[in-house]
Amino acid sequence: MADNVRLFPACACGHYQLGRCLYEERLNPGFRDRWRCRVLTKWEKAYDDFLLRAEAFHLELANAVELWEARLERLLVQARQCPDYAGGAEESATGCLNEIEGLCLRLLPECQGRCRHYTTDQSKNNFNGCDA
Repeated sequence: MADNVRLFPACACGHYQLGRCLYEERLNPGFRDRWRCRVLTKWEKAYDDFLLRAEAFHLELANAVELWEARLERLLVQARQCPDYAGGAEESATGCLNEIEGLCLRLLPECQGRCRHYTTDQSKNNFNGCDA
């Protein structure tokens, strides 16, 4: 009888993302700062500093936008230096496959493959394509 029982594949869980578990983050979004993407955190700080300087120097909006776009190009190059950077995500602000919803997947807990928080995700209902 036990031979008939099969585990659901981890990759079909609604909390699963590239081998990591998003359950805790979805339970309490933003609670763990250490899971945030380091690149985005640096960009936010750089933007805040830029706004303070632009205001202090009374820059006109057109000039400020032009300066920020030039700075952003340099920041995009620096993003690739992150140790967790994996290129190929066009929809991501950083272009990194590990960045999702402002988080770094590499910093999230690994998915153990089965847990009490397992939930089916209708968009992942094809279990045959799972590797886990």
